[in-house]
Amino acid sequence: MEDWLPWFGHKPLLLVAIYFAIFELTQYVIHRLQHALPWWWALHSLHHSQRQVNCWTDDRNHMLDDVLEAVLKCKRF
Repeated sequence: MEDWLPWFGHKPLLLVAIYFAIFELTQYVIHRLQHALPWWWALHSLHHSQRQVNCWTDDRNHMLDDVLEAVLKCKRF
């Protein structure tokens, strides 16, 4: 990145803010896709099927849902 924008390396707080914004936007888009695409919702709905939500049930996901999400997150870089 510093080859294109040499000043980038001298502003670490800006880098953190940009990374955070990209990360959050990616999370949001992926979650919207999980709800919008019927085949993906069939996998993702397991995450929302729990009636009592707590810190343990938040990670209740279908394995393929997690794999798809991880692949999309890795693809952005």
